[in-house]
Amino acid sequence: MEGERTPLLPQQGDKHQSSLWKRLQKQLGQSSQICVYVDETLLLFRSSLPVILAYALQSSLQACSLLIVSRASPENLATAAFSYMFATCLHRLADWS
Repeated sequence: MEGERTPLLPQQGDKHQSSLWKRLQKQLGQSSQICVYVDETLLLFRSSLPVILAYALQSSLQACSLLIVSRASPENLATAAFSYMFATCLHRLADWS
């Protein structure tokens, strides 16, 4: 039966745990409630890493293209910056609906 204390993600087993996490478990004890929270937080962080990296890559590509456009003229830079801002706002609005 699932409740609010049920882990959101399945346990991965000992072979995927880092040495830092194994040392932390030894220090805190296996039955400690904080172990559950730390384990789930680390698992969620590792799972969200690809999304974080994809967002950073997208932002860096936009920044690089703005730097390239800015070499031409200030008007081109203003146009490109406004276009990226407008496209980002439209994309986020489309995600909400």
